[in-house]
Amino acid sequence: MMTNWFSWFSKPKVEVEVEEEQVETIIKPHYVFIHGANQSRVCWNYIVRELELEKDQYTCIEYSSLEHFFDNLEEMQILADDLPKGCCVIGHSLGGIYAVHLYRTHPKKFSQGISISTPFGGSSAAEYLRYISPQTKLFKEIGRKSLPITQAQETEINIPWTQLVTVRGNSPWLRSRNDGIVTERSMTIRDDVEHIEVFANHYEVLVYDPVVDIIKEKTFKNLTNTP
Repeated sequence: MMTNWFSWFSKPKVEVEVEEEQVETIIKPHYVFIHGANQSRVCWNYIVRELELEKDQYTCIEYSSLEHFFDNLEEMQILADDLPKGCCVIGHSLGGIYAVHLYRTHPKKFSQGISISTPFGGSSAAEYLRYISPQTKLFKEIGRKSLPITQAQETEINIPWTQLVTVRGNSPWLRSRNDGIVTERSMTIRDDVEHIEVFANHYEVLVYDPVVDIIKEKTFKNLTNTP
């Protein structure tokens, strides 16, 4: 009987299962940006660029601060009718008040919200400035007891919502801690949103890298797929 010497020295074949490569995909919501008073969509350029958004991934809503709040809101509501469901609305300053009003009338369109330096408690300074400049509609519409402010306060927010509280300011017209335009107290009056303090003033917050990081953390979803 012949012995197969080769089989003694050869290694047995072992089948090794190779795992399929996993690929991480970043899912971004459709963003709806609403600027603050006396601004325009240009104020969002930095954030849009840093989020690497394509043109079909976001909508910038513009309005005129020379018009009445509810006239602007009516036009925004028409635009909101055509938005996809599950949007993330981001509003700066007065834009955050508009964002809450849009959420109130179109709750199914929005799955999350971020407000930046928004005066949810209104502005006491505006109540004095309206007498100095009575022709300025804005001063009449952001007072603590104005209809846009009180209706926003009465709107219950039932989606994840983050308010970025800016505190790097030292306006002599504001007696308490502020960002140069809005007081910390006005920004933190709501108890149904998450508050994150940001060391930036009212305007530089829109070109501040930590803000971009917060938006990514709150809105980007990382999904691991196996092709």
